Amino acid sequence: DPNSPIQDVRVRRALNYAIDKDAVSRSLLDAPRPSGQPASRGAFGHDPTIPPYPYDPAKARALLAEAGYPDGFPLVLSTLKNAAPGDDMIAQIVAEYWRQVGVPTVLKVITFPEFNRQYANNSWTTDVISISWNNYQYHDVTRPMEDFSCNRPKPFFCDPKLTAQFDAAKQIIDDKERLVAYQALGRAYRDAAPSAFIVEHRDVVAFNPGLTNFQMRQRVPDYDLLQWAPRPKQ
Repeated sequence: DPNSPIQDVRVRRALNYAIDKDAVSRSLLDAPRPSGQPASRGAFGHDPTIPPYPYDPAKARALLAEAGYPDGFPLVLSTLKNAAPGDDMIAQIVAEYWRQVGVPTVLKVITFPEFNRQYANNSWTTDVISISWNNYQYHDVTRPMEDFSCNRPKPFFCDPKLTAQFDAAKQIIDDKERLVAYQALGRAYRDAAPSAFIVEHRDVVAFNPGLTNFQMRQRVPDYDLLQWAPRPKQ
C-alpha cells in the first residue's frame, strides 16, 4: 500500500528497535541468535560485524513521532503457524512489543496455500507478513536478496538503489570481491529495514557417532550433484 506507514524507513526501523530479540531467543527458542541482516552465520555473504537492532523502545517511539505517528497507528500482521519453530509464539510476542510502543497489532493466522498464493502474486491484504530470509539452496545471500528486490515480477519490497547494488554484486566472479560486495549490501539492507529481523533459525541434525561416511543433505535438491542422463535412442 503506497499510503501505508510501513513505506517510511523510520517506521520500519522503529519496529525493529521495539523488539527485544534477545528475550525472544532466550524465552521461546533457547538456541537461535538474534538477527540483524538478511543472512545467517555460515551463509556466504554474512557479515559478523553487523549487529542486530538493539532493544530500545524509547528510540522506537521517537522514530514513530519523527515519521508523523506520535500516537502510533493500527497494524495487521499475517503469520503462518507450524511452518517454522515457534513461529506463532514469535508473532504473538512481536505483536505485544509493537503494542507497547503505540502500534496496536492484530494477528491474522493464514494457511500455507494462502501464503504461497499471496507471496507469488503480491496480493497481500495485510501490513506485515512473517517470512524467512531463506538461504537454501546454495547457502549464500543471493536468493533472499533477490526476493527482497525489484527483480521479482511483482515485488513486495523494491528499492531501486539496493537492487542496482545487488545486481552488480552478484555478477562479481572473484569470491573475495563478491563477499565484500555482499557484506556491504547486507549493511545497506539492515539500514533499509525491509524486515523486522528477529532470529536466526537453525536445523539441528543428530546421528549416532558409530555411523561412518555421514553426509548432510538439505531440504531441497543439491543441484551441484545432479547430472543429465543421455536420452535413449528411439
